[in-house]
Amino acid sequence: MSELIKLLVWCLSVYGVANGVTTSPMLYSFRAWAYSKVKLLGYLLGCDRCIAFWAGLLASVMLYSPTGCLLFDGFLASAAIIVLSRYDHSAFSGG
Repeated sequence: MSELIKLLVWCLSVYGVANGVTTSPMLYSFRAWAYSKVKLLGYLLGCDRCIAFWAGLLASVMLYSPTGCLLFDGFLASAAIIVLSRYDHSAFSGG
């Protein structure tokens, strides 16, 4: 498999995890519970860039490291979710 395809699959996987954790209605009660217990954790679970960073670190350790550096993988995941969420929102809003 080419490196570009691996990178694309990695970015889309991290995006899916981050988007699911931060916006899924099924996890709303968990996010609310976490916010009531530890406000910082509640904010973290609602921040797609924050979750993407940590999901990128986890994916790099467990699956594949696109950059070879754990910290850069986290930043790459945050950047990927910014780009993909902008595309996602513009694709479904008609603009």
